[in-house]
Amino acid sequence: MMKLTEKGLRKLIREEIQSIKVKNLLKENNIISKLNAVKSKLSPLTSLMIQSIIDDKGVIEDLDNTGNFVTIEDIKLWGDNKLVLTYRLYNKKSESGGYQTIASFYGDVDEIISNLDYLIFNVVYFRKKKFEDIKIDFKTNNKVANKYSYSNRFNESMNEFVNVDDYLKDGGYEFLHSYGLATLKYGGKVIAKGGEDFDGVEDGYLMKHSSWRDEKVFDTARDVINYFKRKGIKRK
Repeated sequence: MMKLTEKGLRKLIREEIQSIKVKNLLKENNIISKLNAVKSKLSPLTSLMIQSIIDDKGVIEDLDNTGNFVTIEDIKLWGDNKLVLTYRLYNKKSESGGYQTIASFYGDVDEIISNLDYLIFNVVYFRKKKFEDIKIDFKTNNKVANKYSYSNRFNESMNEFVNVDDYLKDGGYEFLHSYGLATLKYGGKVIAKGGEDFDGVEDGYLMKHSSWRDEKVFDTARDVINYFKRKGIKRK
């Protein structure tokens, strides 16, 4: 069996990340198509509200600064008195979420769509089943969250794909180099930061940690993780 070099491994990782991006772009295009199909059946004023969701790539954010936002996975319009919405809810502040909800809203469709963000974040979120003349049935799967990590899902949802130059995960350690910035996490929490070592070894990294007086230079992502593992550093 041929042994992969560090360079070859990094290439495979980049190809896998690119494959994930393509798959999610196809999913995004699919939900845009579904939103457009619903939009075509609505009044001009209400269709503008759907267009704003389309412009945000199927993402609806809670404007009350809770950090909550949802990514729409499916939307269906039944006549003029029923809207079925499938979405996943995340929270930017806690970097958590991914559980899927299927909500059926019964009532005047114009009223449903006009109040859609309120219905999601202030009614269904608090497990209420009625808002004024709108009735609601919903089911949330609290057992299986989305396989994507919060950070990946949020960036993809907002159409802000991270330009990943180097990525490596080993045990609880996770190294990411993107747009010249490098971060090392342990258990999902950032424990060290840094960047490219432009004046030193090619493709090297200058990393900072609170226990060090000066920055340390590492040749590769593997070197970074190996050092922290060897020293048993798991906190900032």
